[in-house]
Amino acid sequence: MHKQMHSFLINILPILLLAASFCGNTSATDYHPPAPPGQAAPATESASASTPPPATEPVPATEPTPAPATSSEEITTEMAYKAAVLLERNPNHEHSASFAQIAFAYAEKSDRVLVEIRGDYFPWMVEGAPDYQQIPSETNTLLMGAFIAGNIKKQLEIGIKENLPLQGFTSMLHVYKARRMTHNIELIEAIEKWLEMSEDELYAFIEEIEGINYKKAVQNSTQNITTTTENFGYLPAVNNFIYESTSIYDTIDLGKSVRYRDKTDSSKHIDLYIYPVAPYYSEYKPQDIMNLEYRKIKSDIAFAQDSGAYDEVKTLREGTLPLAEDSTTPVFHGVLSLKQNHKVLYSAIYLAMIDGRFVKIRATYPANENTAAKEYLNEEALTLIRETNVKL
Repeated sequence: MHKQMHSFLINILPILLLAASFCGNTSATDYHPPAPPGQAAPATESASASTPPPATEPVPATEPTPAPATSSEEITTEMAYKAAVLLERNPNHEHSASFAQIAFAYAEKSDRVLVEIRGDYFPWMVEGAPDYQQIPSETNTLLMGAFIAGNIKKQLEIGIKENLPLQGFTSMLHVYKARRMTHNIELIEAIEKWLEMSEDELYAFIEEIEGINYKKAVQNSTQNITTTTENFGYLPAVNNFIYESTSIYDTIDLGKSVRYRDKTDSSKHIDLYIYPVAPYYSEYKPQDIMNLEYRKIKSDIAFAQDSGAYDEVKTLREGTLPLAEDSTTPVFHGVLSLKQNHKVLYSAIYLAMIDGRFVKIRATYPANENTAAKEYLNEEALTLIRETNVKL
């Protein structure tokens, strides 16, 4: 039996009611439905004006903001996920309280996620506890919302319904730290102590609360993920590679990307990019469009070399692969050797054009006899291209 100390499941109803009251105070003129994926944010909200960098390293930016919902029934999974992403990305956003409210309401009603709230993660709210502080309810709502947002975000990404307190806890620390840097939140002594902890100490802290070997439990959960396209259109796992993160970029023309890592070798990863075919390609034939885009990808790599990212770049092989045995859709494929600081990596490129958008893969892995095989990662890449159906 693990130490309970001040551990208990907090009744979050009062805070949910507080969140609902915030939503209820939203006037008709303030409410803006979330823009469909791929469309611009409402005119009342500011959009990112940063200049897009080279396509190999786009800069994440502001997505259309999910507006506060008037009832939990209105909150879709996509809205909840987007709110969690935006809260994590910009804790000082003017709508950060709304993002937290959306996470609250979704976690309360949805049967796709499971979140357990324990007093050990919020000791400043526990009257009589050594770390008790009188903190405004709005701050408590925001921080508990950040905890819930980080927890549900990871569950939705990897496609499992399982309480993930580490993701919730680190999300709460991230939001607190970002707001402290702008003097936008009260100092909370318990959180200040946690911010001094190492990663291993955070694991140990959570293991004491949860009464399990949390690090091992997380590894087991990710290893048992089944392949499914249910979660926002991308696969949570393919063979030995498991989902790691998602990036949404400045403008619709840069699209989205998903990173997968090898669960037994962190030096291997696959980056999947989905982005629309640019309008200026409309006058070209499909084969010419593919040729031009493939050349652009290689020119981006050459630019990275000129900028000092690589000491040497060599093309090892190039050609085309069929998307499937019975498919006429070609996949352009090439393997490069990238040398930097006397270390050599292989980088495989896969490019297909499907339904008016490009699906590109850059797989990076150490250069050795095994990875030099001609068919290495072909199965994983072609599976991701065929079965990914991400909305832009």
